[in-house]
Amino acid sequence: MRLDQKQLFRKLISDYLDSHYKCLRIEFKFLLAFAIC
Repeated sequence: MRLDQKQLFRKLISDYLDSHYKCLRIEFKFLLAFAIC
């Protein structure tokens, strides 16, 4: 059972973001939530 390419790519991207840009992502989510409200 292998991931298709799009899923694999998405997983790599999210792993990369998790390890390198955690603070940035948290800030982005905060800004996004603020924009929605």
